[in-house]
Amino acid sequence: MTLPINSGDREYNKFVEDATTPSKTAIRVQQTYLDEQSMAPIFLDFVHHMIHGCEYYSMGDIVLDIDAAGIQNWLVTVPNTTKRYHSVIQITASNSGQAWFQEQPIITASGTPLAVLNNDRNSLNTSSLLVFRNPTVLSTGSGLVCDVIGSNSNQARTGGALRITSEHILKQGAGYLARFIATSANTNVAFRLEFYELDA
Repeated sequence: MTLPINSGDREYNKFVEDATTPSKTAIRVQQTYLDEQSMAPIFLDFVHHMIHGCEYYSMGDIVLDIDAAGIQNWLVTVPNTTKRYHSVIQITASNSGQAWFQEQPIITASGTPLAVLNNDRNSLNTSSLLVFRNPTVLSTGSGLVCDVIGSNSNQARTGGALRITSEHILKQGAGYLARFIATSANTNVAFRLEFYELDA
């Protein structure tokens, strides 16, 4: 049974649904926002909800003019806390090459720290996850995702992108290496990381 509750607020309406199980009775409450003009219901997907909750973060970086067989690395370090970091990455290049995302590399120096920003620019919330450019890599770790992007044929030389659309929940206290190996000279490459945080 679903019962409407008159909240007196045009912007939302609440519904209470009674659900009976053999052991107990549960009550589920849902809040639906309504458009002021049409009163049509407005639904947010979960990622959009996390942005509004000030718990969604992103960063991006570009490196220009990589030589043929040149390697560009970015290091992501996950704090050892009770939070879970749900992430998606993207590596884009102007020419073809290999793109990798690897877990638990051995790093001797972190490199240059990069800014990680809250997507709600009014929020003062910050993340403890860190990202660095040009770490010193002793071992690349275990490969999670890899792909060949772009084309380097004589007919058409084009760039491409590796984007992981299914999120990874990153391991607490672990490091991750985003890595691009260029096929040809004068390659520009970009790395983008997006993530949100949830308590375990």
